Amino acid sequence: MEQQRFEFLKERAKDMAKRTGACKEGFKRLIESTNFGEFCSVMQQYWTDILQMLKKDDWNFLYAAYPMYKEDFNRCGIWFNESTDNGKAIVTEGSHEFRGNATVWAYNRCKVELHENVRCTASNQSFVDCYDYTQVMLLDMSECHAYVRSKVNAGGESVVDAYDACTITAGDRSTVIAHSWNQITAVGEAEVFAPSKYKIKILGQAKLTLKKPEEL
Repeated sequence: MEQQRFEFLKERAKDMAKRTGACKEGFKRLIESTNFGEFCSVMQQYWTDILQMLKKDDWNFLYAAYPMYKEDFNRCGIWFNESTDNGKAIVTEGSHEFRGNATVWAYNRCKVELHENVRCTASNQSFVDCYDYTQVMLLDMSECHAYVRSKVNAGGESVVDAYDACTITAGDRSTVIAHSWNQITAVGEAEVFAPSKYKIKILGQAKLTLKKPEEL
């Protein structure tokens, strides 16, 4: 039964590759995998390359199919709309909290709260609260509140509210609202709103607008 489920999933991977025009190594190795363990191992190795190529229909398929494949995926360290401390998780709905050394991909207006050493990529208007030593990459129009010593790399038209001693790198047309921070670097057409210029580096066409703390 597991082999039948695996073969169906591999066929779906072929469809995803054709639809996205993907010719990257990750998709190639998914299609060449011979068992479920190998399939999941490739997913973990090429996590970002594979997930960033998926379209809305692919995410919907994963959401619908996960109950059938849950035990197989969990055994290989992959979770879907569930919390984990050490595995890799895909989140597409609801609110979820992650700790430890988890790697998270947040998508589709969901909300995630990150602690300790979690790493996260957020896209498609998802929202992130990050603490401790977490690391976040924001894409599209996602939002993030960064606290403690977290690090955020903001792209697209994402928005970051910075607090405590966080470190922010902002590019594209992202926005940083800086209440307190350790270091902020803005490039591209990013814009930073802050009460001072302290430890803020503005490059290219990026802008810094000074505001009173109560105006932020």
